[in-house]
Amino acid sequence: MIRFLKNVKYDSAIENIHLTSFEINAICYGIDPNTYREKNFLELVEVVFSQLTKLATDESYRDNLSSVDGSEKVFAGKNDKLEGLQQLLAEVDSIATDVLKELGTIKLLRA
Repeated sequence: MIRFLKNVKYDSAIENIHLTSFEINAICYGIDPNTYREKNFLELVEVVFSQLTKLATDESYRDNLSSVDGSEKVFAGKNDKLEGLQQLLAEVDSIATDVLKELGTIKLLRA
């Protein structure tokens, strides 16, 4: 999932998504393993989409996301990172929509 998000960031039509590798690692590390343990690689797009949605919409959750080693809160006090999260979310949303179309599946990712 980390590699996927890094590729999405660097291949994006958006000129510069302001998220570092450190922040992308923390985003993925913060995902509960039970949500992806039995998933195939295409289903992981939805897992990442859900994590990005929660981070982009829930300030408390975003502010409490810890680094991989637990030494710092990754997004606390960094409101400028919200735009990067929203941009990455938009890119993943587009990819998820394409994947679902390709699979011939009708499924809503958003409530």
